[in-house]
Amino acid sequence: MAIRPLRMRSKAPANCSDAVRPVDDVKLLKERLAQRGAAPTAVDPSCTIPNSAVAPVLNSTTAFIDVVFLAFGGAGRLAMSMLAIRNIDAHASTPVRYHLLVDRHVDSYRPLMCVEPEWRDLLGTSRAWLHSLKDTSRKAHELHRALGATATGHGKVYLFKNIMHRLLPAWLGRVIFLDADLFFLTDIAKLWAYWDRFTPGALFGMALEQNQDRHPATPMSPLTSRRLPPSRPPRYDP
Repeated sequence: MAIRPLRMRSKAPANCSDAVRPVDDVKLLKERLAQRGAAPTAVDPSCTIPNSAVAPVLNSTTAFIDVVFLAFGGAGRLAMSMLAIRNIDAHASTPVRYHLLVDRHVDSYRPLMCVEPEWRDLLGTSRAWLHSLKDTSRKAHELHRALGATATGHGKVYLFKNIMHRLLPAWLGRVIFLDADLFFLTDIAKLWAYWDRFTPGALFGMALEQNQDRHPATPMSPLTSRRLPPSRPPRYDP
């Protein structure tokens, strides 16, 4: 199995407020369309975004691989997720269904997802789902708050990974959770096949960190003269 982590790093903002400035999804969409020379398109009122409140129509003839991304912070994070989706779909031999855990109300993403062609194609085939923290249970938030109290630095954000079973709908029996900056060099079905290796009672599997620059116990690569600074984590609205 070959998965290569990408180093996607942006220049640090000159002003601290720039790092937490909310993204205007409608404004970003208009800017993208203007760059392409197209006029902004009205959102189709019939366009809907599959979400946790909707049960899927289970089709016994279609077997999906379910993948989850964290996409906190608005349209910018959706764009990064789309890069990962294109990469996975390019190699996939089995249909992949993508679940994005977001921190805003699902309807706030309609101005982007119901207009951008790639998102519309995924929505039309029910392969893109949004699951909002706004719709999760009080128990889930309490559990994350308790876990967050043990975290240092930006670790609180990433601890949402540990309670996915509380954040995703019950009909999702198996998922692969991925960071959106991973780059696949082969079919994700090979990773999905590891479910068949799980012993009775096994709940999840993890891989060791392979990036030497981010592992304090691993000697630095001969090609790296210094450790790279950690990337800025996604911001989320609790």
